[in-house]
Amino acid sequence: MSARRRVVLAGLAGLPALAQGQAKAQEAAFPARPVRIVVPYPAGGSVDLVARITAEALAAQWRQNVVVEVRSGGNGEIAAAAVRDAPADGYTILLGGPFLVANRHLQVGRGGDPFATWRFVARLVDSPSLLVVPKASTARSLPELVQQLAASPLPQPYGYGGQGTTQHMVGEIWRNLAGLRLEAVPYRGGPPMVPDLLQGSLAVAVLPLVVAAPHVENGDLRALAIAGEHRSPIFPAVPTLTELGYAPAEVTSWLGLVVRAATPEPVQQAISAAALAALAQPALVPRFAPLGASVAAQGPEEFTAFAQLEDVRLRDAIRRYGIRAE
Repeated sequence: MSARRRVVLAGLAGLPALAQGQAKAQEAAFPARPVRIVVPYPAGGSVDLVARITAEALAAQWRQNVVVEVRSGGNGEIAAAAVRDAPADGYTILLGGPFLVANRHLQVGRGGDPFATWRFVARLVDSPSLLVVPKASTARSLPELVQQLAASPLPQPYGYGGQGTTQHMVGEIWRNLAGLRLEAVPYRGGPPMVPDLLQGSLAVAVLPLVVAAPHVENGDLRALAIAGEHRSPIFPAVPTLTELGYAPAEVTSWLGLVVRAATPEPVQQAISAAALAALAQPALVPRFAPLGASVAAQGPEEFTAFAQLEDVRLRDAIRRYGIRAE
């Protein structure tokens, strides 16, 4: 074998190690270019605003641009598909929520196994929903409303923002627990529902707190219960569904950063560390508060364990109460 051939072969043999070294260097320098956060719900809504606040905080941590991209529709599946189709390098992050664990139980063949597909790297915030009635309603409490609806000769209409959403599950579980026959009216999100609710076309609705809040504050809507672990500091007089005897209906909308399972571990850790450092800043908490969101900072292990519990809890509720997303 010639000396030249030996040199060439030696060089080729060293390529895998060189490539591995370059990959590790790139991971250590993460992020070396702009990062994209893909949002599953419409622009201007509370989820989008949480993403933009988070993106700004991450950009400050990394000294790198963080871009928010809205891919709404399909109860999160369009956004999830966009991230699944992107390289598993951490530069495309999904803003995940309950849809990641609920979709496969709501519709056969949809969503897939979230724990095989994704890595849950940083839980950010929780955002509750409100069960509200129009101001023309004579119900001043949830027990009064249940009594009135149960006495109605015809099923009364109730609204929620989209098939398979958190609000859909809250409404269906509460309706079943209360033993009510109601006419379900799905909308494409909370804001399109508000005009019908204000006009009295709906007897009751489940709305994201941030959508309902201004109308509750000006007296056009009345909040009878909150679907969250705790009472809201915005509406401290409004009891939780658990306090009112409807604990299974406490389905909270949580949001967190999620990446593809094949994303290198150092990159996952870099994203998690930056997100948790951002959430620890006192100045960030007041920015989430007007959105009805409370910080729920968790790293990968805690967030994954939480998502696994949510998977089981929502699966059992969806099966028990026959909830479906058409």
